[in-house]
Order: sequence, then C-alpha cells, then structure tokens
Amino acid sequence: MAHFTDQAESVIQNAKRQAMKRGGKEVIDVDILCALVQSCGGNLLPQLNSCSILCNANLKDEPIQDLNIPWTSQAILVLDKARQNAWPSGRCAGVEDLLHGLLAVKGEASRMIQGTTASSKTKPAMEKREIRVHIRWMIRRDMPEILAIENQGFEFPWLEEDFLRCLRQRNCIGMVAEHDDLVVGFMIYELHKTRIHVLNFAVAQDYRRNGVGTQMVDKLIGKLSSQRRTRIILEVRETNLPAQLFFRANQFRAVSVLRDFFEDVPEDAYLMQHKFIRQTAEPLSVNHIANLEE
Repeated sequence: MAHFTDQAESVIQNAKRQAMKRGGKEVIDVDILCALVQSCGGNLLPQLNSCSILCNANLKDEPIQDLNIPWTSQAILVLDKARQNAWPSGRCAGVEDLLHGLLAVKGEASRMIQGTTASSKTKPAMEKREIRVHIRWMIRRDMPEILAIENQGFEFPWLEEDFLRCLRQRNCIGMVAEHDDLVVGFMIYELHKTRIHVLNFAVAQDYRRNGVGTQMVDKLIGKLSSQRRTRIILEVRETNLPAQLFFRANQFRAVSVLRDFFEDVPEDAYLMQHKFIRQTAEPLSVNHIANLEE
C-alpha cells in the first residue's frame, strides 16, 4: 500500500500535535485533518463545506486506543482511501490524495445519514438477529463452500492448494460454522505450545453481524487454559478496519505493528492478541467439611 509524501506526512504529524494540544490525547478526527489539509493545500476543500458535519455523530467514531495509530475509525478510513487513490499509479499519497479521502468519507457519511432518514420514513429498520451455528471439524467436501466464502471476503484469497498445504501440517486445524446444513464461516489455526495462531478467519457475507464470528471466537477462547495455551494471536491488515473492530469487540488488543508483513502487497499488519483470564473461584465455607462430619 502506498506511503505518504513528505508534505502529506507533515499534515498527519501536525494533526497528532493539534489533537494532543486540544484534548491531551493522540486521537485524530476528520475535522482536524480537514483544517490541516486546507492550511497546507490552500483552497483545496470547497466541496467539504457542503458535506454534513453530522457524520462524526452518526458513524462509529470512538478512539481505537490500542492501535499504534490511535485515530478515530473515520480518520483511519481517510488515510486508507488516500493510499488507495495513489496506489494504482505507484506513487506516494500526497495532500491531494488526503483530500480525496476526506471527500469520500464525508460524502459517504452524508449519504448514509440522508439514506437512513429517508428509509426510516418509509419502512422500519430491519433488526439483525443472532443465529446459532454448529462448529465442527472441516472435511474435504466443505471445500467448495469454503472457497466461495474465501473469494467473497478477500481481495487476495487463498487457493485450494493453500488450504490443503496448511491442513497437512500436524498442528494445523480447520473448523467450519454450519447453519441449516450450510457452511457460513470457517477458521484455520495452528496449535503451538503456549498459543493458538489464527491463520484464516471468515464469515459468509450474508451471515455477518449475526453472531457467527463471535461464536467462532468463543470456540477458540474455550481452548485456552492457565496451564497450557494462554493466548490467541492473529495478524490483521492495516486497511482491514472491520476486522480490527470485530476482534477488538471480542477482547483482542493490538500489541505490535508488523512492517511490510504481506507478500501480495507491501502492507503493514497489526498483531492482535487475546489473553486467557483466570476466573476467580467462589470461596468455600471454612466449616464445609466440618459440617459433613457432624
């Protein structure tokens, strides 16, 4: 993924300083980026004035405090869109690309707000319902459904031989989540002496936000213990904000940044970790055995 020009990097670093002065925390929001890009690039942002300022109140905008870039989720999207705008031409992302990201995020937020308001007048919002899944060992005949989910969910999907090569290893496990005899999610992980390493994790698009992924994570967490495997680790792309937020909601925390981790594109990854928490047992009554003897 493209890096930033010196001018754009200066804008980003100034945004950090501005946020620290304003609130004492290194939390960057879209409004700070707007002001700094405007000051750096002159009259680059006339279109932003017509975009709804309500976007900050209507998108999930809480600080991601555990990541090494502790910005709001909207600001991370701005940076990602700036990189994506520059990437096809092979150049570094500049101030104009930051502008592109700002316009895209602000515009999408405005359309989301307007669309939500309009639809609420015509029909009630559909509620997401949690579906129960059966999580079992992966078998060979699951592969067509697994590959369909993989191709649907990833820009650089695994091939069938990638799955088979991985699953031939003695410590590599594959599991699927099944609902009404349909595979709706899967995970591939390695068992190590003190940890579980998740290599691949996906849920079918039509079944996301229905509790499928959370049930799969719970299955992994159930394999932890204080005597043996005490943590789960996985790598998430820097640009994969939905995955970062999902695992964060399931008590994973980013512990380090892995530079140029992926082979398909030069992109960083966040190493995320869930640690086993020992449950405190209820104290026994002091005279419990004595009562039995009487």
